[in-house]
Amino acid sequence: TGLAGARRWVQAAGNADAAAPLRALWAGPAAGAEAPDDLLAALVPTGRFAVERLAEPETFLARALAGLAVADGDPGFRSGALAHPAAIRRAQRGLARRAIAVLVFALALSAANLAWTARVARIESRAWNALNARARALTGSAVPPGFEVQRAREHAARQSEETAPLAAFFRPSLTASAADLLDAARRDGLEVAALTLSADAFTLEGRAPDWNRPERTVARLRAAGYQVRLERGEAGADPRVPFALHGELP
Repeated sequence: TGLAGARRWVQAAGNADAAAPLRALWAGPAAGAEAPDDLLAALVPTGRFAVERLAEPETFLARALAGLAVADGDPGFRSGALAHPAAIRRAQRGLARRAIAVLVFALALSAANLAWTARVARIESRAWNALNARARALTGSAVPPGFEVQRAREHAARQSEETAPLAAFFRPSLTASAADLLDAARRDGLEVAALTLSADAFTLEGRAPDWNRPERTVARLRAAGYQVRLERGEAGADPRVPFALHGELP
């Protein structure tokens, strides 16, 4: 605005690349009173400046200032080294506020993480203490931390060995199982050649009148609670079919 302002602007612009064209927008209260073409021609005779007078130049700066204020709240025109000190301080305060907000958030996140870690550690400690107490109650002796499951399994194995005779006393007798197996075979017309019984398994071998007859016995025994597997051989010269029933006692 005015000769002095134009002279300063031209001096600053003259430091730019000499080969680049410059465009001058003429505005401000003095734009309507002075002749920009004559003024810039006198200051820069090289003709590098393309001068354009804006419409309503007297109010352009005010309108531009208001537009910037509405758009982003920062009506400053100068930036970089030419920025106003107040604008620089305002930007620094904003940066400081953002840095403080980030720092506060980081501290809060760290505190929450520490609190959560401590809570998980307390829960884990209570769980291990409860498990150790159960193991001590089960075994009747002290249990080192970390050996609860192992000691409980060892105790269960010893208990199983110690109570095996008592458990066997309450199991059905092998005589009753043999009677069930032989009766099932007799009812289906099977000829029994051998019966082998153990504490929990059996094998019944013999010959059947036909190929399908042993399947009836298998169904009868399974209904009584036996686990049975059937094997059959070829009849050969004997028309009777050899078979073997293998299974587990109920």
